[in-house]
Amino acid sequence: MHFPKYWTAARHKNLTAGGWSDQNLGEAASRAAERLLRIRDWLARRGGATLPQSHGYSDARPMREEVLRGFLGPDV
Repeated sequence: MHFPKYWTAARHKNLTAGGWSDQNLGEAASRAAERLLRIRDWLARRGGATLPQSHGYSDARPMREEVLRGFLGPDV
């Protein structure tokens, strides 16, 4: 499972897109802005149709959970 260290959101009117990074908050903000642009483009192409809802997690969509403590394995 992937738990990124940094999270932020980009907003435009009633749209919000989250972004994440393991490196820094700036990278997370950049990813959020890119995702927001993709959402806005998607809505423009479909005339404002409702976005499909997906609440699953994958490599492209990591776990959005606070990391309380990290444990390093022998390979780190």
